Amino acid sequence: MLLTQFRWITSSASGVSLDAELANVGWDRTRRGEPFLLQCQAPDGDLCAAFGLDGEGAVELLVERAGVPGRIDPLEIAEKCLRTQRRGAVVTVIAGGKLGARVALVAGEDPFGEIDEPALRGAMIDDCRRALETGESGLRRHGDVECYVEAILPPPRLFIFGIGHDAVPIVQLAHAIGWD
Repeated sequence: MLLTQFRWITSSASGVSLDAELANVGWDRTRRGEPFLLQCQAPDGDLCAAFGLDGEGAVELLVERAGVPGRIDPLEIAEKCLRTQRRGAVVTVIAGGKLGARVALVAGEDPFGEIDEPALRGAMIDDCRRALETGESGLRRHGDVECYVEAILPPPRLFIFGIGHDAVPIVQLAHAIGWD
């Protein structure tokens, strides 16, 4: 879910109640640029299904501002990956360390990050490399630090040559499944 300073919302976290809670507390709590975890009860089946939970339960969401100076912005990494058609990976600390600290890697470039501790930084860079190879996202634990590894995969590109009657539906179909 993205929320602008003018309270414009795109996408959805899940349902009206959670969107409203994020909009109400998220903007003020991130004013200084620090992320926080928001714990939400998940009473509806849709939210539980979205997070892979059985029945009812609690969900923790990392809430943060984009474009904070001096911090890695995963939206910028994703935009670069889409623009250059290269894979990327972002590893974010979600527990046991500095919340929201990251290491990132774009294929063909050197890794960079906000982690000073050499062993943890090395492990997170290894996570990035594994995500680039496999394309898989998921949780990783390094000692007391829990991280979320996110693989960024640009959509396949499709080049169509010609202007026959069959070109338009092929372009529409490719666009509908997320191809560029």
